[in-house]
Amino acid sequence: MIIKKYDYFKNLLSKGSIFVLKKFKFSSEDKEKPRWILILNNNPPSHRKAKIYWVPLTKQVEKALKYSTKEDDIWVVKNSFLKFPSAFNLVNIQHTQAKILYMQYRNGKLKYKGNLSTESIFYINVYISQFLASPQKAKTISPKIKKAIFDSTQKT
Repeated sequence: MIIKKYDYFKNLLSKGSIFVLKKFKFSSEDKEKPRWILILNNNPPSHRKAKIYWVPLTKQVEKALKYSTKEDDIWVVKNSFLKFPSAFNLVNIQHTQAKILYMQYRNGKLKYKGNLSTESIFYINVYISQFLASPQKAKTISPKIKKAIFDSTQKT
């Protein structure tokens, strides 16, 4: 499913949704190492509560997501009441940045070029660039994950 209209995306945000914005692999050669996904949790809908999490992408996580859309590495989860078991060890990182980006989306300040994949990639790249630009904030995640973020930005 390709979502072309900003209003539809904005409507999802206003209702409260969990967006899986990007998934990462540490190494294509080593399949034993976990993949991680970066998600924006806007549930319940409020720019004050929007948070970004790192989640290990296991088969159980994939099954729990029950995603309704998959375009390349961008997943959109429409289920506003989706719950993650505590065993998934959600790692909360810099929801202040998530709040800023969410407000930009809500106010329509970002430019859109087409489908949701393009928008989501732009969204997460903006977040990553801001996050890595601030070393003190980057300390909240492990070096391996930080490297995975950096490597992914070089490919987009």
